[in-house]
Amino acid sequence: MKDGNVSSVSFNDIDKLLVEIGKHKVVVTKKEADMNAGIQKIKEKYDTETLEARTRIEELEAKIEALSTSIKTEFDSKRTKPLTHGKVGFRTGTPKVLQLNKKYKVATSIELAKQLFKKRFVRSKDELNKEAIIAEHNQKKITDEQVAAMGLRIDQDEKFFYEIDWEKLDN
Repeated sequence: MKDGNVSSVSFNDIDKLLVEIGKHKVVVTKKEADMNAGIQKIKEKYDTETLEARTRIEELEAKIEALSTSIKTEFDSKRTKPLTHGKVGFRTGTPKVLQLNKKYKVATSIELAKQLFKKRFVRSKDELNKEAIIAEHNQKKITDEQVAAMGLRIDQDEKFFYEIDWEKLDN
């Protein structure tokens, strides 16, 4: 490949570029490994230096929660008590629907809901089976026109890729 002249391009030229990419990737990978090792050392140092403080915070949080729970009836309607150095309180979470016990599975609950309340509490979701459409199109069972009649089209793109044979690359 001389001066960008495409007519003289060969696969040998491309192979040389793969070697060059490989060499640069090795440099990047080594530097990233060094960086990650450094980050890990910093994390370990931080964990060691703060272990006592983090443990004490957990103990104090548990104590505050226990004390607040013991006088929960003294909280006002807002369920938050402002204090001189902060506030404590109880937040009501978002309601959740859970299985009553292990005896009930989701399928069981769906069937019981249908029997008791028809479909009032049961959703059904219609969705296209795209995999089946593609499979039948590939098997020539449906045509492009039939796919288009459903307001659809089948698209498949092509992307360039490269792979480096690391074992053959000189390090």
